[in-house]
Amino acid sequence: MGSIAGQLAVVTGASRGIGAATARSLARAGAKVVLLARTAADLERIVEEIQANGGAAVYYAVDLSQSEDTTAVAQRILQEQGIPDILINNAGAGRWLVVHETPPKEAEFMMALPYFAAFWLTGVLLPEMLKRGTGRIINVNSPVSHFAWGGATGYASARWALRGFTEALQTDLSRTNISV
Repeated sequence: MGSIAGQLAVVTGASRGIGAATARSLARAGAKVVLLARTAADLERIVEEIQANGGAAVYYAVDLSQSEDTTAVAQRILQEQGIPDILINNAGAGRWLVVHETPPKEAEFMMALPYFAAFWLTGVLLPEMLKRGTGRIINVNSPVSHFAWGGATGYASARWALRGFTEALQTDLSRTNISV
């Protein structure tokens, strides 16, 4: 992967868990990190921690399950921070439920995070990465994207969609300098 010092990295789902750990790690390696998630207080705490340790980070509190909000934040990132070198689509949500126990709104939310959020954010940022001619897109997924198990119908479906998006994106970008 090479050195990421001085690169701009966008991390979704960055308020806790894998996303927060990834943001901290990227900052320690010298990247400027843009953290995205819904909870401003959690994001602010992580940005302060990164900055206190000599790293560079900013955050945008955003609900990535909403296409308009996702598009708007991506445009703000391009205008205010620049073109990302690294995009890490990590935002995710879901409960393990069988289909008849899953309310429609919850099923929509599970599809929005991770699949639609990654699709929308990538769709806005990718053209600028292509113009520049470099970039990396990393979609964080789950083992359930390769084999389904019972009691997680909505969650598994969303993760299979993200896997399909990732594989299609790899094919689309196979002749570019954008890695997926």
